Amino acid sequence: MSLLPDGASLEEWVQDCFLAYRGRGVTLSALDAEVLSRWAQSGTPFDVIARGIRRAAEKSAWHAAPGEPVLRSLRACRRDVESEIRRHAVQSTGATEQRRSSRGPRLPADQRTQALAELRRLAEERPGLADEIAPLEAAIAGNPPSGRERWDLLEARLLRALPFPERLEVLKDVRYRTGELSGKASRRAQTLARRFQRSAALRKKLGLPSFW
Repeated sequence: MSLLPDGASLEEWVQDCFLAYRGRGVTLSALDAEVLSRWAQSGTPFDVIARGIRRAAEKSAWHAAPGEPVLRSLRACRRDVESEIRRHAVQSTGATEQRRSSRGPRLPADQRTQALAELRRLAEERPGLADEIAPLEAAIAGNPPSGRERWDLLEARLLRALPFPERLEVLKDVRYRTGELSGKASRRAQTLARRFQRSAALRKKLGLPSFW
């Protein structure tokens, strides 16, 4: 199907999200289905679970070999998803949580320092990218953009600043890693997959770990 139905369950949305970040089709095992059922029964919002799956995929993408799926099972996301669930439970204070969740990711001080150091290193090594690195530095330093889409836009600008052969290499990698989703995932999952794989491939090309 091209789109999930309006009445899709949380389990269906999570499976669609997992499929997007994995980059290829998969049937959930009985153990995966059990984990997913527990998350659904906890009453946790989909966005919180999706954030944990993305976090797990970000870590895995850094080490994934060519042709290897970023995620092998939903259970591989369990630690990161349940960490997000705990964080959500602590922060859930009505309107306050709504305001926080609308903001971009805020890094702990040590990670923020490391991220800024990596970006400054990259700007020194590749001065042609400095104009597109600067907005990322500003965002991480203390003015995080609201929502994932804004981060995706900053990364897209950085990708466009790459020399054409390098940009083409990244885009070919993205197509390779998402090609199997055509006709197997929702339109939303396919878009999510392309954006995630673009981010992962770009960071790998530039030697940047996942910080945002």
